[in-house]
Amino acid sequence: MVRWSAASLELQTSVGRHRLELGQGALVRTGWENRRTGTDLIAGRRLADFSFRSGENQVSSDEPGWQVAEPVCQRGAHGELQVSVALARDGWQVTRHYVVYPGLSLVRGWLEIANRGNEPRTRTDPPIVSLQSASATPELLWMSGAEQFGDSWRLRTEPLSATPRVFDSYDVPPNAGNAGLAGDGVDARVMLNDQVVWPAQGWAHSAHANDPQTHDVTVDVKEGDQVLFVLGRAEQMTCDTTEWDPVVTYADGQSFRASEGFSTTQGQGGWRYLYLGDDGARRELTYADVPGRYGQRWRLDVNIIEPFVSANEMHPDPRGCAVRSFTAPRAGRVTIRGTLRNTGNGAPPGPGFRMGTQTYAPWFCVKAGDAGAAAYAGFDCMAQQGFMEVLRRFLDAHPECAFQGVNGGGRALNWEYLSYASGFQFTDGQAGALADYYASYLFPPDKINNMPDIWDPAKYDPATWRGLLCSNFDLTGDTFDPAKLEGLRDVIDVYHYLQARGVVGRWVRVYHPVIDGDDNTMYLQRLSWDRQRGIVITKHKIEGTVTIRPKGLVEDQRYQVCFHDSPAAFERTGRELRDPGLTLTDPPPGELIYLNLLDHPGNRVDKTPPSAPTDVRCAVARQRGVPGVEVTWRPATDESWLSHYQLRRDGALLDRIAKGCFYFNHSAGADPAARYAVVAVDGAGNSSAAAVTPDTDLTRRRILDGTNGGGIAFEGEWHRERGFPPAPDAPLPSAAGAGAAFTVRFTGPSVTWHSCLGAEGGLARVTLDNDQPETVTCYAADEIPGWPLFERQWPTAGPHALRVDVLGQPDPRGAGTLV
Repeated sequence: MVRWSAASLELQTSVGRHRLELGQGALVRTGWENRRTGTDLIAGRRLADFSFRSGENQVSSDEPGWQVAEPVCQRGAHGELQVSVALARDGWQVTRHYVVYPGLSLVRGWLEIANRGNEPRTRTDPPIVSLQSASATPELLWMSGAEQFGDSWRLRTEPLSATPRVFDSYDVPPNAGNAGLAGDGVDARVMLNDQVVWPAQGWAHSAHANDPQTHDVTVDVKEGDQVLFVLGRAEQMTCDTTEWDPVVTYADGQSFRASEGFSTTQGQGGWRYLYLGDDGARRELTYADVPGRYGQRWRLDVNIIEPFVSANEMHPDPRGCAVRSFTAPRAGRVTIRGTLRNTGNGAPPGPGFRMGTQTYAPWFCVKAGDAGAAAYAGFDCMAQQGFMEVLRRFLDAHPECAFQGVNGGGRALNWEYLSYASGFQFTDGQAGALADYYASYLFPPDKINNMPDIWDPAKYDPATWRGLLCSNFDLTGDTFDPAKLEGLRDVIDVYHYLQARGVVGRWVRVYHPVIDGDDNTMYLQRLSWDRQRGIVITKHKIEGTVTIRPKGLVEDQRYQVCFHDSPAAFERTGRELRDPGLTLTDPPPGELIYLNLLDHPGNRVDKTPPSAPTDVRCAVARQRGVPGVEVTWRPATDESWLSHYQLRRDGALLDRIAKGCFYFNHSAGADPAARYAVVAVDGAGNSSAAAVTPDTDLTRRRILDGTNGGGIAFEGEWHRERGFPPAPDAPLPSAAGAGAAFTVRFTGPSVTWHSCLGAEGGLARVTLDNDQPETVTCYAADEIPGWPLFERQWPTAGPHALRVDVLGQPDPRGAGTLV
């Protein structure tokens, strides 16, 4: 709510009330009150709303003499109220803006300060917010912003004194001096044909963005000589993007700068873009004309980001170097100058290069140490307003679309920016499990997510992964391990369940429970808005005895307490849960504590199975060029929580489906004549009756596999892997050496060879009947099982022979020869 008169202005939020006086030619703050407790942080004092220096003079809003216009208030598209007050005096015009948001305690404010005089004037020390504390022991609570150090996103407390506490974006975060960077730097050299001309020996090394390496060498060249700028990894390939824009200059002044000569055509302007493998093989890169941050650059594989060469950046890969080459157009003496720095690896704390202007920008809270009353104050980056307007227009024009923010691991994150994002990656991961603990003081937990690249499903562990329930999490990667997949499905199922129960989402409450016997930061508590339902999340393996004292509960409300893994269940009041609390001794890893959520996934009280799915159908289909069988059904229902579906083919479990009522079966066993059955499973693990596809008179497909006598004739040396999850019914044969082959003889109208693609995949030659042989590749950047590598159809059925020869040769994009 916003209320005003000629003499006063009042802003009211869900929690606070702000009062300002407008009379007597001044703008004065007279109240900053907590509506729930009645505590007023200003308590009858009169504070200037703003002040700044103009030359030697202090300009303050509490000095009479301002011409104060009547406030103007307008409602925004999302219910927010913006009020603006314009003031003028002595050639200065100041407009104060405040925005009040529905349902939030936040008030956002900013100033527009304009010089309306006839002469230029200097303005210094523009304000963010001012507050006079009546406390004898005022404390400053502050938190660093996003940075690639383990000591960022940590809350700190220190006493305030008469000496100003100055923050600088180049300050070293406390305890971060020894924090390691994500990468280990890059190696570089300059070559003339096959001779190294810089450095004098070995490789030059740039460890990070603040470690520039400069070359300035003069050599004699002949027409057609090549000057090579070679960039390689150090020990590992991580954060190796490197800024390097060299210049080749002839003695007569003619010069060639890499960025100015950058082209989409090899050789144009004398510049070429190459890849030098660790095996010494040199290959030309291919131009990737794709949009976005990682487009408009030369790549080895247009579908894979690294290695690359762009106008002024380069990046190697784990198996070789990125190379920029310049061909001398004539003979003469040239000087080769340039500076390279491993910008992708950030920089250690302290002054120097920074990828974002808001790196290490603190958020503040001023607290009365003796009384406990506190006020939060932070700041947005107004320089972003152009980009904010672009986002507003895009989202208004495309309501079906969404925006996700990252900005180098959250370095530009602020409240307004976050409001336009469906999610925001608030860290690049270096803060680890600590990050979301303190960040949840500032930002809604279901709007922020951790670095997805550090959450590899192949490394799933319930002790730590259930801690992802503290935020809106992302993952990167995949796994074929059934136990890990089921663990991941369970975590995501819990998150969806919590959302359905109002414990995840916009109006959720977040608390940091009091912990005795362990690290507080390893626990987080969620409550529904009405405080009736909640969960306490643990983020690591608890060893020994720990006591957890939840916060924010209704004192006399009775809460049913149960656990995700432990069978224990009991009832306590909110007061009893707060004191003496809950005591756990060596609980299962990743234990979750539910409050009034008896029907949670994994519960032991629900004995009623869900209804069976209906209308199960299957049909031949093709998705993204891949042939297979699609299975559809109508959803089941459950009185508590429908968790997922099981899909069976001819009685054997094929997969679990946790989202939607659709499955695309494209493995070698996919067959529209097979008997598909769908079973619904609820949160307690109760299964419905199976719903099956209708009977069909289609002829069953013939499936040939790698078992002895499986219908495939093998030649040469083959290895057979057993227990490979995507091929559970038979061993998976593979060969890497030339001379290995297999032949299949069959009668039918079509044939499909399903293979497993991967980074070690190589080349094979396919011969069908008497047709011209065709070379195919088993290479892919990611492991892709069951891929239809070769297909052929005929109008009618007939006898055919398919032969595949392993060539023992790698794909140009890889090094392996596996088929």
